[in-house]
Amino acid sequence: MEVLEICFNPKRHKEVLFESFVFKPKNIYEEKLGSLVLTQCLKIFSEKEIEILPKLADLAKKTFFQKTSFGQLKSFKECLKKINEFLHKEIKEGKNILGNLSVAIFSVKNQNLFFSKFGEIEIFLQRENKIFDIGKQKEKKQKIFNFFSQIFSGKIKNGDCLLILSTEVADFFKKEKIISQIEKIQPLTEKELKKIFSLKKEKLKDLRGGFLLIKFEKEKKAPKKFQSQNYSFSFAEIDQFFILEKIKQYKILLLFLIFCVVTILCFFLF
Repeated sequence: MEVLEICFNPKRHKEVLFESFVFKPKNIYEEKLGSLVLTQCLKIFSEKEIEILPKLADLAKKTFFQKTSFGQLKSFKECLKKINEFLHKEIKEGKNILGNLSVAIFSVKNQNLFFSKFGEIEIFLQRENKIFDIGKQKEKKQKIFNFFSQIFSGKIKNGDCLLILSTEVADFFKKEKIISQIEKIQPLTEKELKKIFSLKKEKLKDLRGGFLLIKFEKEKKAPKKFQSQNYSFSFAEIDQFFILEKIKQYKILLLFLIFCVVTILCFFLF
């Protein structure tokens, strides 16, 4: 997994702060949980709001890796819970973050991806010369004091790229057709991105915010007698994107329907 962060005009636009943190496992026990990636965007801030960002990142890291026996998903849920509690407390203490703070957080282990987000952050998946808007507003409309409320799940394929953008940068990329240009680049590299940006140099001068690129290593070519495993992404067609918390309900309903069908068949046959 490779990570590239680009911030546009941070010295000129000090009213917007975009930063990311990548936490990788440090021992064999933490490897059971995988890596944690956190992206934060804060606007219209004062010094007291800026202090929240490193605190939030440190809390996320400590909570996620605290109990390796939990496993990836349970640790991720606990991480979101603690962040929500922390942000609620900061608001009660007078921190101006409602509507100004946006966060996206990702848990990656092998091909398993869980993520959650709130605020003005957009997320795209680039796969095999196609781009999917997986961060599209699938979540419920947020109420006041409501931050992370849903967990999304998917399978990552080697060679995939995730693009996490502040909304202003995402809008600019769409308007200037940068998204469609990125879609055609395989593999997506820093060098290729710089080529695209050099053609938009003048327009980029007024852009504020940033984006994070997460690249998943391209798998080596397998011997002919073996076939590489094909990992399909849960939201490969966007509309198939599912909310993890609803899966259990669907499984229970499916098992109940199977039980009913079997019971009816047994009644008529015997």
